[in-house]
Amino acid sequence: MARSEQPSPVVLDASVLSNFALTDDLDLLEEIPARFATVEAVNDELRTGVEQGHEFLDRGGRSDHRRGGTG
Repeated sequence: MARSEQPSPVVLDASVLSNFALTDDLDLLEEIPARFATVEAVNDELRTGVEQGHEFLDRGGRSDHRRGGTG
């Protein structure tokens, strides 16, 4: 890989994000030198969880906007 090329993003699923959100440790992801991404289905799953009363998942739903966004 040439130096100018960026590595592929690390794709996070709902289980990973919800576990970090549950332990209030999403900030740990900021310490990892990588780009993160998720797919819209993961965002939908987290939103559904929040609607069902799992408010801690709201932190997971926002994490997809860090360094990479959805896609």
